[in-house]
Amino acid sequence: MNAKHVCTLVVSASLSLLTATGAEEFPSVEKALVGFSTNTVAAQERAYQYVLEKSRTMNGQNARTVLQVLKTMAEALKRGAEFDEICFAGMASDNESVRFVCATALLQSPTLATAPSNLVSRVERLLNTPDALSAAHWSEIFRARCYALADIAVRRKNAQAAGELLLDVIRKVDPVPMGIAKRLLDANVDEATLDAAVTLLRTRLAGMPLGDATAFRTAVEKVQPEIIELLNRLGRCDEALAECRVLVLLSSPRSYQAAVNLTAASLKRADGNLGRATAFMNFQKKGFVPKERNILLDAPQLSDGVRAEARKSLPVGKSEVWGESLAVSAQLIWLDDPVAAVREAMRAFGLAPFDNKSLQICADAIMQPILTVTRNPDSAKGIVDYLMYGPNGPDGAKGTQDDLSSPFENLEPVLKLGHGN
Repeated sequence: MNAKHVCTLVVSASLSLLTATGAEEFPSVEKALVGFSTNTVAAQERAYQYVLEKSRTMNGQNARTVLQVLKTMAEALKRGAEFDEICFAGMASDNESVRFVCATALLQSPTLATAPSNLVSRVERLLNTPDALSAAHWSEIFRARCYALADIAVRRKNAQAAGELLLDVIRKVDPVPMGIAKRLLDANVDEATLDAAVTLLRTRLAGMPLGDATAFRTAVEKVQPEIIELLNRLGRCDEALAECRVLVLLSSPRSYQAAVNLTAASLKRADGNLGRATAFMNFQKKGFVPKERNILLDAPQLSDGVRAEARKSLPVGKSEVWGESLAVSAQLIWLDDPVAAVREAMRAFGLAPFDNKSLQICADAIMQPILTVTRNPDSAKGIVDYLMYGPNGPDGAKGTQDDLSSPFENLEPVLKLGHGN
């Protein structure tokens, strides 16, 4: 046996010993990472071999942890190619969770910057394989793929390519990811791309199916700030403030303060001073008092092309299902027509079943725009009393002192956009 054969046997035996020792030394991949952090080459190799072996038998429960640890080690040891091979194998797994985790991990590979086309093409093959991924997993992998390529494009000073990739995220990823506006701005894309992003974001909201007012409001709370950020950067301040109005009117109690803060920041940006921003914040505390008004109503009504088309197909006053009518009301607020929105919510109240929960949901939809605009609980109380007792009042007798007139007739001028003192 020559010296070369002896050396080969020694190396093979050493690696086998390292693997066997690693199995005894490390009870988990997390412990292996701790062992890897020591300065000895032998300890690092034992830890790496242990995790590498674990990666070949990973399942849906541990795949993410195993690959995160393996990536850290492979990056330190400059063995990115081995990491990639593990991901390639995992993407062919029978387990969809493993396929998903391996694809997303591959898009964070240490070798991505030097060989993006090879890795991305493997991910795209998985994306294009029918029934290989659930809709949610497909969206997340597609988003990660676009983000990875956009980051590379930015480093290569190709803002146009980065912009197209990020616009594709808005078009295809469901739900629209938060932070997309910041990515566009950080990529330094041109104004035409920012304008296209605004249109696409509006289109995504306008295209949501009717029937679930809560889902629509939740989507608005996430997407609307992205629109506002882009409009502010484009210098379309009045339009941004009108979008703030929509956001404030549709925000849940949990999200309301964030919407108010964004509105104040937009006012400050538009004016270059704190005047209107301070007045708006004070209005939230003091309500409708002399010489003060909700300045959000001053911004012109939104009239973009997306909203114009959406209004044409909205079944205003037509649905006989109270939940759908309530969803129409929410969309009317997004269309920047709070007067029509309250009318539709009152219609939903009439259609709703005679139970406390349904009636309360409708009453809330009626009161929220009024309370938001006036910050005056007495205005909402008038609405509630009228809904509870009708024009004859609490005693149910016509022509007595407690008769009620429709409070909406008096509140309609308050809800109209452009209302002054």
